[in-house]
Amino acid sequence: MIRPIVLLTDFGHRDPFAGIMKGVILSRAHKATVVDLSHTIRPGDIPAAALALRQSVPYFPKRSIFTVVVDPGVGSNRRAVWGRSRTHDFLAPDNGVLTWLQDEDRIVEWREVANTRLFLSKVSSTFHGRDIFSPVCASLADGLPASQLGPRILDPVRLPWPEPRSVRDGLEGVILSRDHFGNVVTNIPAAQVQRRGHIFHRGRDLGPLRTHYAAVPPGRPLAVAGSAGLIEISTRDGDYAARSRARRGDPVHVRYRA
Repeated sequence: MIRPIVLLTDFGHRDPFAGIMKGVILSRAHKATVVDLSHTIRPGDIPAAALALRQSVPYFPKRSIFTVVVDPGVGSNRRAVWGRSRTHDFLAPDNGVLTWLQDEDRIVEWREVANTRLFLSKVSSTFHGRDIFSPVCASLADGLPASQLGPRILDPVRLPWPEPRSVRDGLEGVILSRDHFGNVVTNIPAAQVQRRGHIFHRGRDLGPLRTHYAAVPPGRPLAVAGSAGLIEISTRDGDYAARSRARRGDPVHVRYRA
């Protein structure tokens, strides 16, 4: 059985880059199933790609091959890497994008992708998605043993997960990303918030954690337990990120009232 391939890039949809990757994959693995997780990661935004993976991996069939091309270091001396968790394979630039996975999806074995015989015959210095990652993921999908990719490594680049911090009156976290709707995603697990906690952003009390958007009137901001288990801040029927000018790294507080 050909293993499914899942693509995550910052290529967008206007240019042909994502389609070219799929063309290379299908040229080498004719029966491959290729899933477009997203091609609209902001250019070079490694944390956004890492968060997208963290949120998505648990919902894919076992032995999927996640191929990530968010690669501001393309053409430099950065490595291409393969990783294996208990259930999936991953290919990506060695820039930390694979290191925000949840504990149950964490990578347990790493290799450098160094076997040039697997690449296209001519490798561009600006399009490794086409010339390296596509043919390699196709070969894996078609049954290539990972041992043929290259040597094991113990020193992949890691992007530290920003853990929320316990303080005297609650929790302190940060904004990680925003989504298409203008909701901002924080690093605070909704399960850690006690019922009496109120969420604050830029000094504004957003009230207690809600379970759905309709809990407040249209146009009003709220904090909600997002589908990935993290606190999100939203505006009902609106774009919270635009209205509040929220940015990655903004502090978010959970304060407990007596």
